[in-house]
Amino acid sequence: MIRAWKALPSRVAAVSTPMWVTLTALAFGGAIRVLHVLARPSLWTDEAALATNIVQRGFSELLDPLASNQGAPVLFLWVQRAVVLVAGNNEYALRLVPLLAGIATIGLAFLIGRRLVSPWVGAVAAVLVALSPSLVRYSWEVKQYSSDAALTLVLVLLALHAAERPHDARTLARLAGGGVLAMWASHPAALTAAALGLILAAGRVHRRDRTGVLGLMAVGATWTISATIAWFVSFDELGGNQFLRDYWDDGFAPQPLSPGSFVAWLARALVDIAEDPGGLAFGVIAIAAAVGGLVAVARRRPLHGAQLVAPGVAAVIAASLGGFPLMGRMALFLVPLLLLALAALVELDRSGRWTVAASLLIVVLAGGGARDVVVGVVDPPRRAESRAVFEHVAAHMEPGDQVWIHDVTVETYRYYAPIVGVSADARTRWLDEETCATAAPSSLHTAAEGGRVWVVFAYTLSTRPDDEAELLRRHLDAQAQRVASFDRHDAFATLYDFGSAPSAEAAPPAVDGLACLGVSPEDPTPPTGLATGPFGTGSSS
Repeated sequence: MIRAWKALPSRVAAVSTPMWVTLTALAFGGAIRVLHVLARPSLWTDEAALATNIVQRGFSELLDPLASNQGAPVLFLWVQRAVVLVAGNNEYALRLVPLLAGIATIGLAFLIGRRLVSPWVGAVAAVLVALSPSLVRYSWEVKQYSSDAALTLVLVLLALHAAERPHDARTLARLAGGGVLAMWASHPAALTAAALGLILAAGRVHRRDRTGVLGLMAVGATWTISATIAWFVSFDELGGNQFLRDYWDDGFAPQPLSPGSFVAWLARALVDIAEDPGGLAFGVIAIAAAVGGLVAVARRRPLHGAQLVAPGVAAVIAASLGGFPLMGRMALFLVPLLLLALAALVELDRSGRWTVAASLLIVVLAGGGARDVVVGVVDPPRRAESRAVFEHVAAHMEPGDQVWIHDVTVETYRYYAPIVGVSADARTRWLDEETCATAAPSSLHTAAEGGRVWVVFAYTLSTRPDDEAELLRRHLDAQAQRVASFDRHDAFATLYDFGSAPSAEAAPPAVDGLACLGVSPEDPTPPTGLATGPFGTGSSS
């Protein structure tokens, strides 16, 4: 022990500068992600919809199509289910897998960058990944996109090993096993694996390496069987979901496809991805810089350069055929590869004369997003604090009080209701003008039965009208007496007394087709049977 302690300073001194940069990126980027998780923001609508599926269903039921227009790979769902069984039904447990995947992505970027070109490229890539706004965001959201990014890098790293050791049985076994697991844990993994496999096979064929080709054929057969089963189990039903097809429509190439329309769509898609989720400024310049980085990789190791770009090419082909949308968070798995290509720009000129200029360009392209990430630690992004408003209602409601949830609050209600012990009696929704003329006002008073009603709204605005929350309260003010209100970041719980005079003389005029409110019964949310604390501690939800 004493000898090891004495040797520590020399070992520390032996650590290279790129490694120190990478370790700093891991520590800083990991700390940022952990701090966001520890802040425990409420689940937002999409998170809550997926989380409800996870906590309400057993392992076998997670094989069925998910409710609320959700889709996620089976292995991801199973791991999430296992975590909440152990660590409890809470935000920390649900965000653990995305968090670990997000931190792992930083280290994986370094390992790949070092293998592709040099340790400095790996270090720069680690910094870019650590401070990428979208990669940070999805590291603390209950969605699979952080895992998609990490597993893409795992497959690329395994493929790089296989390219260097084409006849090593263990390397091929790891490649085959890693591909199988990834396909069950990540939807785009099948695209990535297929593209990487084809590049490896092309390299073996070019060298006339029959043994290497046969080994890759065995890997490919294993992947094909796994991908086929995974397709029918966890992805096929998503293609039949019209809501998701409409949502993904912008991510597919226009049909019928022509050379001109394809080029225009591809250029727009690449620039959009560079800016969001890539987090880079000046999308056109960012793509050009990434191409320069790919050239730097290809000069040294053409096969490795092809492996870096192959998943993106596969995604473009899939989007052209209407098989996988190339847009937004669905394309997050390509962001680490884009950042790796950008990082390789520092090695474009082997003389080193280009390094300073390339570094400055990278700072210009990625600096704004990195700044937002750092600022976000001090001033975190605000979302509807639905948990807080439901907890407030549970703590302050009196016997006989009703609870109404607005329709945009349904998903967060379904997750938090069993935890906080609130059961909604009805749901409010906007009605068209024709219905409002006859039914809306009387339906509100009839449902309220002249008593007190807690109306809950919790939604961070995206596609809804900017003033919907205030519009909702103003409409209700014209129907009943506002007694009290509790507000928390895009969420409120307002208590109305329908037995007293309204707070306002008249409802505001209709806005964007939101004429007036109707109310309908809300089905109760069943308990999950899960404890909210780890290892069966805490209350039962």
